[in-house]
Amino acid sequence: MTSGFVGPEGEGDPFGEFFARFFGGTRPGPRHVDIGRLLSRPARELVKGAAQYAADHGSRDLDTEHLLRAALATEPTRTLLSRSGADPDS
Repeated sequence: MTSGFVGPEGEGDPFGEFFARFFGGTRPGPRHVDIGRLLSRPARELVKGAAQYAADHGSRDLDTEHLLRAALATEPTRTLLSRSGADPDS
């Protein structure tokens, strides 16, 4: 018996997968998840800016430093920092 629910990207029956794992059945392999679908438009733009900054500075990895730098270049972060007395350009 299946739940009738089909997971993301048409992946099988999550209820069946749960029981298979619980009772020692074979575990499904890793699934590809497009995290872009989970992010809002501003969040996608922030990650895109961070990735561009990382690439421009020779990094193949996207790190918190890159995300912070991208956030400092966009609103409302710049305004919030300015209002608190910090200089977002320093």
